[in-house]
Amino acid sequence: MWKISAIGALLCILSGVTTTASAVRRGDQVCTLSPDNQCSAGSIKPSELDGSVLIYPGGKTRCAFDDFADPKGNFNTNKTYFFQVFPNQDQDKKKVMLFFQGGGACADDDTCNFSLQCSLGASPTFTSNAVPSSTGILNRTNTDNVFQDWNIIHIPYCTGDLHIGNAVHEPVDSAMGKRLGRSQCMGQNMSTHLNGYENSLSALKWALANYPNPEHLIIGGASAGSLAAQALSVVVADMWDVEKKSIRYSVLGDSYVGVLPEEKKPSGIVLDYFGTCDVELKVPAGVVSDCKKHTLSVTELYSSLIKQLPFSDWLFIDSKSDKTQRKFYALLDQGILGYPFTNLISGDDFFASMTKMIDAYKTVSSRISTFFVESDKHVYLAYENYGAAASGAGLLLGDFLKQWLLPHDDATAASTAPAASPETPASTPSVAPSQTPTPAAGDKTETPTPAAGSQTQPPAPAATEAPVPAAPGTTSAPTIAPAATPAATMTRSLCV
Repeated sequence: MWKISAIGALLCILSGVTTTASAVRRGDQVCTLSPDNQCSAGSIKPSELDGSVLIYPGGKTRCAFDDFADPKGNFNTNKTYFFQVFPNQDQDKKKVMLFFQGGGACADDDTCNFSLQCSLGASPTFTSNAVPSSTGILNRTNTDNVFQDWNIIHIPYCTGDLHIGNAVHEPVDSAMGKRLGRSQCMGQNMSTHLNGYENSLSALKWALANYPNPEHLIIGGASAGSLAAQALSVVVADMWDVEKKSIRYSVLGDSYVGVLPEEKKPSGIVLDYFGTCDVELKVPAGVVSDCKKHTLSVTELYSSLIKQLPFSDWLFIDSKSDKTQRKFYALLDQGILGYPFTNLISGDDFFASMTKMIDAYKTVSSRISTFFVESDKHVYLAYENYGAAASGAGLLLGDFLKQWLLPHDDATAASTAPAASPETPASTPSVAPSQTPTPAAGDKTETPTPAAGSQTQPPAPAATEAPVPAAPGTTSAPTIAPAATPAATMTRSLCV
């Protein structure tokens, strides 16, 4: 018989879910975008809590599910979306990072539906609430944090679609959910909004308006956010016009390259389910076609993007036998009913597949760096001691990142990679707002009441208004996945 505790243990491995005290922490500063209040970087007041501001873009942004409070208190959802901004305290805009949060994923009707996520209670396959954070690279008080003085736009994840979905799926009552016996989760008639692309654009548009001319721009992410950073790399390069403006441009992926069972279930199937085949990623028309034909692989998708960015530096940080990535491989290979996934792809086979993918990228660009750790750990940059992670050769990640971030003599010079011309993209993305948010008075921020509830070396140096509250009656907090940057208010782990 299926046990809820057993399923919870599985999903803790899959997404490492933890609990926070609240979705909006006591002391947070917030700002709501409106025609009268653009929440400009110069006007927002960072919180004393962690030096950040939560910005609510409104418009078409939202999380996966409508507001819901489980009467038994172990699953709550809030559809309201925000992104988090950590401005440089001296208003120095030279260094900007766009960082996509991780937090699990889904892949089809069986795994994306509300009834399953609700039935899994405190251990869903993906986090469905926007959650702020301030640890790891987001910690402004840690002098060992190499990104301490960067302007960081932290993009929360609450849609299960790798931040790049654009689809709405009708309610489905999960067979697995029924086995778990959570009757309160059945029959809720809750659609699944895979709205990640719209959410991402809201943060990117704000960042462009406020940091249009940095000297160094990084797009990065952890876990699912790593895949998002790679997928949106050309969109961001195009928005900032990095080549023309001579902006140094880097892509940073922490703990997800994308090793998947492509022969059995090509990535194009999942991306099409997300609605991603129809969003603008600035890929060649042939890649769009393969996506819609369900033949597209991760390697084909990202190779086509890297090829268009010969001036960019890429860094992949990964454990050689990352257990979470291997579990998601099994989930896609066998489906949720394949639990308990006793026959995982081996660590050696996983690493061989991962390095094969990265080697393919190196045939397109000579500016690909890697940092591999002899471990099965998932995600590094979300944790306070990320700099102490060591490669097989004993090199520390903190030292490696310092070297990788050093300026080149000519940060805009053409790469030494093959100079093949990319295919013409299908179309050009729009950076106009999708919808004007509801007006708010004044250009200011306010403090809300909390809501209830082995390596390769890097390139050598050479040359406001309070948000919509959780559903009435909410007394327990939404869950987040460990791939998401751990929140400052984290109280306990559900996966001990």
